Amino acid sequence: MDMPSLTTMGCINENYATYTAKIIFSSTFPLALSLACLLAYRMRKKQAMGDPVKEAVIFQEHASFFFILIYLVLPTTSQIQFQGLDCKPFNNGLSYLRADTSVECSSKSTNRSFRALLSVDIPFICLYQAIPIGFMILLYAHRARLNPGFFSDAAGRRKRDADPHLQPFSFLFLDYTCKHGWFFDVVDMYRRIILIGLLPFINPVVRPIVGCFFSIISIILFRELSPYHDPETNTLAVAAQWQLFFTYFCAFIISTDYFETADNWVLGTTLLVANILVIGTAFSMGLRDNRQVTKNVEDVVALRRQLGVEKLEDRAKFDQAWGTLREADPQATGFVLEGAAELARRFSATPRQHA
Repeated sequence: MDMPSLTTMGCINENYATYTAKIIFSSTFPLALSLACLLAYRMRKKQAMGDPVKEAVIFQEHASFFFILIYLVLPTTSQIQFQGLDCKPFNNGLSYLRADTSVECSSKSTNRSFRALLSVDIPFICLYQAIPIGFMILLYAHRARLNPGFFSDAAGRRKRDADPHLQPFSFLFLDYTCKHGWFFDVVDMYRRIILIGLLPFINPVVRPIVGCFFSIISIILFRELSPYHDPETNTLAVAAQWQLFFTYFCAFIISTDYFETADNWVLGTTLLVANILVIGTAFSMGLRDNRQVTKNVEDVVALRRQLGVEKLEDRAKFDQAWGTLREADPQATGFVLEGAAELARRFSATPRQHA
């Protein structure tokens, strides 16, 4: 969510039509909304008149709004902040800010505008890049609740999603499995920040290669972990990483000298068709694999259900046989119970049955 793109600060005052003003506005606007959320929470908490149930509901509502707001603005705001450090050098030894060429950012410059920009931009970068770390600390502190440890992930998610302690930041883990729900969203957040915020700083000659490298890591990450509990979402995520890889690969091909004399329309059409084929192949293969995983889980659930039914049947047969023995020979029944009590006394450890 890029709030500065929704309005032009220069329309308000021409002195605001600078990149420094854009950084200040894009960085302080979410903080102002967060402050307003805090003030509204304090006012509503006073109106609750000490009712713990109402106070808990009010806290969950405002905490959810705060976390979702920060989550939405973090990638685009980080991109704006990092662009404030991206300067383009020229042959005359000077360099200028790519996002605002009126700002000279060479070390020999007497222009104070870049120094003022850095004095604003760097503290905001430190503040906003600490937010995912805060999310990780929060999730790590609740990792036992986020992953109850059930054999069935569906059962674990039902318990996790119903936990009132996790509701304020539930958007951070609702889409993920219990095993990966406490960390993967933070990993994906930094992945996006690297691709949209840090990659432009790399030399354009090697930038496509670095993009391909990060894309391959993303493919491996999403394919091997399958972090989402919905198989179709995992399939789409893997296909999206393949699309990202092929986009950088196409950029690498175009940057080579071999295609300098190629017809742009033919080259663009070829790359587009190849991109579609790669995405379609990745999607179909991922869908096949996820269907197999879903089938395996369903088979395990069916077997466990059948095992429960057979246990009940065996218990009924045992009760029937025991009742018959007790009626036929009460004395033998007494001997069996005495022997069982002796065994229980000698072996006090409770046997553990593995699921």
